[in-house]
Amino acid sequence: MDISLAKKTTPSTKRHIRTKQAILDAALALVIEKGPDQLSLREVARRVDYSPAGLYEYFRDKEAIIAALCQVGFKRLADDLNTVPVDLPLKEYLHKLGSAYLSYAAKNPEYYRLIFNFIPSERQSLQEPVEDGDPYFILMQAMARGLASGEIKTTEEDHAESLSYGFWAFLHGISMLRATILKDFEADFETANRRAIEIFLKGLF
Repeated sequence: MDISLAKKTTPSTKRHIRTKQAILDAALALVIEKGPDQLSLREVARRVDYSPAGLYEYFRDKEAIIAALCQVGFKRLADDLNTVPVDLPLKEYLHKLGSAYLSYAAKNPEYYRLIFNFIPSERQSLQEPVEDGDPYFILMQAMARGLASGEIKTTEEDHAESLSYGFWAFLHGISMLRATILKDFEADFETANRRAIEIFLKGLF
């Protein structure tokens, strides 16, 4: 039997995982209530009935908690994008990817704002690869597919990265408007977003 797997199922390991998740849940609740700038390790510890000093067994500081929340948020975004069937016709696939992205941002505004306001990209240049499974990687794969098949209209300046950057920036702009200045605005955003994506994709096909 794999010893490493056996260790993962021990009661102490399970308690560690449960406590860590409780800390993250309490931290997210605080972020929702007061904003990330007001996140307090002492208040997180109080809410999980844990000593402030004991929290350092799990997270070294407030920034580490925020980074962990961002990792959760990124994974959930990637999971949502991965629910879109990759065997769809490319234009439909990109449309549904865009819709899934905007839906995630609208339903998870706290995670979304954390992701893009507090953690800079680990990638420092175009020469560095995009991590497999990253939400951006999913968009890049779709754009690369369109370039390879010739379905996407291109110029000499276009490549998978530039097209993915444009689509990401477009989706991010809509998402941040909804999460900030338009968060209390009432409108048929589902229809508006669908039309906006259609207009964007029209320029690619």
